[in-house]
Amino acid sequence: MLAILFAAQLALSPCKPQGAAETVQCGKLTVFENRAAKSGRTIDLNVVVLPALDPKNKREPFFEIAGGPGQAATRVVGLYTRELRSYRAHSDVVLVDQRGTGGSNALVCADDSTPLAAALREMFPLDLMRRCRDAAARHADLRFYTTPLAMDDLDDVRAALGYDKIDLFGISYGSRAALVYARQHPEHVNRIVIGGVTPVWAKLPLSHASAAQRALELMFADAPALRGQLDAAMKHLPAKVTYKGESGTLTAPVFAEHLRRLLYLPLTARTIPGIAEAAAKGDFTPLLSSVVGTPPSVADGLYFSITCAEDTLRIDPAEAQRLTTGTLFGDYRVAQQRRVCAEWPRASLPENYWDDVRVDAPVLMLTGWRDPVTPPAWAAAVAQKLPHARNVVIKLGAHVPVGLSNIECWDELVLGFLDGADLDKLDTSCVDTMR
Repeated sequence: MLAILFAAQLALSPCKPQGAAETVQCGKLTVFENRAAKSGRTIDLNVVVLPALDPKNKREPFFEIAGGPGQAATRVVGLYTRELRSYRAHSDVVLVDQRGTGGSNALVCADDSTPLAAALREMFPLDLMRRCRDAAARHADLRFYTTPLAMDDLDDVRAALGYDKIDLFGISYGSRAALVYARQHPEHVNRIVIGGVTPVWAKLPLSHASAAQRALELMFADAPALRGQLDAAMKHLPAKVTYKGESGTLTAPVFAEHLRRLLYLPLTARTIPGIAEAAAKGDFTPLLSSVVGTPPSVADGLYFSITCAEDTLRIDPAEAQRLTTGTLFGDYRVAQQRRVCAEWPRASLPENYWDDVRVDAPVLMLTGWRDPVTPPAWAAAVAQKLPHARNVVIKLGAHVPVGLSNIECWDELVLGFLDGADLDKLDTSCVDTMR
């Protein structure tokens, strides 16, 4: 009875969130943190609805699921009032901050480091992560912040808004979450669009080093001098660096991790040759200019609650060492996360959670051939298990398409598919023009 009462309490009212160019609709939906017990602490889910521009000819609503894990879906509300307004032609766009992110009891790690110190420190300092865990535990039971629970939350939002079937969109972790929602609530799924496909059976971050090395090798083929420049740069590390009056020490693992993250977008990947050329001479200023002061986009508390339970502690350290040997990145990232996960409260998951997802809904997959974190082979493997899927490979695409020319092609494909185009008849020729 209480769950039913909660669903009735999602009342929307006009609002103008930060970054929005127009007034939209906002509301809160209360759910139990422990959904199985249906008692105890509750979470107010932050919901933003951007109404369809043509309400008389509406089709299924469009739910975007954020990546990370740990990003807030509502962070992109401004895009749907400007650049992505076409997605609202005939659909409400619904953004729900997943439990543990944004306005939904965010599990954010406070870090008072200076900008340079934050850019130079190891990825997950154990003392900082312990403080993050302990602070989060004061307002959350970290065992109840997993993908299956979050996708049941999402279905509560769907029901409270009165929708029957919905369209789902997710990139990176968002692709995994979308597939989990479809497995748990198949009767409410109309169509699915996913990119940077992350299977439920993947063991993150086991693949990070090998996938990033593959992306680098593709860059080496285009710019042969780059390999030698990066080799030379690594020989200068660790190095004392100074940036905007502040000094610190840059280590080889941290340098490599920054390069790996720059590979995510074509927009930032194309800065790597200039960074490598300078670093080969011992000048790390171009790298620091790219990474210092970049605000965190992920709630680390949620990131660990999900990945520790669903991914990282399933990794065999010996396997990690074998798969990362010979890469620029080594097993640094795996070791960093396993160390934190060893002390993080761990959730219980359904026994079949890691089985291949099989759903009847049509699925459009957009895969970057140069993806440095979710290998294109993953998308191909997932597509084989889906009866109605099409995997479109963007040859010069990375993990996220920002920075590709003719980005309109991406939107044309997605909107054409959501408008009802048959997967087999979808014209994908424009992907060959993306540079």
